[in-house]
Amino acid sequence: MTRENSQGLKQAFQWSILQLLDLLDREEFEELPALAERHGWSCDAAAYLWFALAHQAPLMTHDRKHAAAYLKAGNEIL
Repeated sequence: MTRENSQGLKQAFQWSILQLLDLLDREEFEELPALAERHGWSCDAAAYLWFALAHQAPLMTHDRKHAAAYLKAGNEIL
């Protein structure tokens, strides 16, 4: 994959996250920067984790830090 394709995919993913966040209350959105800072993650990574936790949805990840945070919250990893 070229760098340009990678950047395009990242931007598409970030746009999708922003669209999902439009569905959330403003107070919920404001939790994301603190979650990202607390764990040293990007805001899009924190949004993905937060969304799964908030909606009690399974999290599909290869990232060990995300998996550990998700398991700590008492959820399943697929």
